Amino acid sequence: MTDHQLAGLALELSRHNSRLVTSLGASPTWLTADVDGTRLTEWTLLDVLTGYGLPSQQIVFQYADQAYGLALPGRYWATFHQ
Repeated sequence: MTDHQLAGLALELSRHNSRLVTSLGASPTWLTADVDGTRLTEWTLLDVLTGYGLPSQQIVFQYADQAYGLALPGRYWATFHQ
């Protein structure tokens, strides 16, 4: 992804109460779209990420204290390669 695409993706995620961060302990080329306590569904987040050219097979969802398929208050994130 170009810097311009990353900036656009970060702006789009901020509109959904999400943020784009570098994964802790990982290579700087691995990024995370982090969602905390929002109603943004995984499918919407996936649509946003694939809309910026990220192949869906490279996007990995991880959850903390949250059931799969739900995005009501809890925490989940999607990790993908830049």
